[in-house]
Amino acid sequence: MDIFFVVDKIIQRRGIGTKLLDYCERKLPKGYFMIFVDFGKGDMIARKFYIKNGFKKVAQIKDWFGRKLDGFLYCKEL
Repeated sequence: MDIFFVVDKIIQRRGIGTKLLDYCERKLPKGYFMIFVDFGKGDMIARKFYIKNGFKKVAQIKDWFGRKLDGFLYCKEL
């Protein structure tokens, strides 16, 4: 199952992303026990957000989506 959400920069840091993430976690069907997210290596805002919400880095992705930049894969156990 893929779920995507983005919070516009002008309204970040108001708890909206955390509420969206919490909602998604609650609505996952039974049997899901991990959530994976990926983002560009230079995206410090995403990195801080996911760490704050209990995610841990599990991999670095070379040439993330063919964009000639590296990315990170983070995971959270539910």
